[in-house]
Amino acid sequence: MIFSIDSRGFFHFPIRIGYNKVMKTKQLLDRNEIFEKLELRKVTSVSVAFSGGDDEGYCEEIILIHEDGSASTLSEPYISTTYDSVKQQWVYSRELTDDEVLAESLCKPIYDEFGSFAGDFSVDGHLIWNVKEKTAILKKNIATRVSEYDEEEV
Repeated sequence: MIFSIDSRGFFHFPIRIGYNKVMKTKQLLDRNEIFEKLELRKVTSVSVAFSGGDDEGYCEEIILIHEDGSASTLSEPYISTTYDSVKQQWVYSRELTDDEVLAESLCKPIYDEFGSFAGDFSVDGHLIWNVKEKTAILKKNIATRVSEYDEEEV
């Protein structure tokens, strides 16, 4: 990974947002706010594809299905972060857009489940958000020495 250290001792990484980051001003949306934002966009469901393991992983694709049957996509953003060694937290280099906040919020249950994807395993799956039923189902296939399939409401 390429990074730089500034004169104050802060590390600068061009990485994906995900876990353990502090936003400049906007916060991630909670579950109710996610469903409110999706309803305002006339979205009926969202599929968030993800994969990872062996110390890296991310949301690959976020597909929103609208009431009229059309689809649109969101992307998990790449944003430079700075590690503030005094506050001991990551800080974004700029404020996130509304789409970026929604994308990060939709991915959050995946990072809550797998963190940094550290470990001797690989996983892939989908997080399915059902706006009408206000549910989020995490479908995952984890490969270790023995593969297993699991589905749970998150």
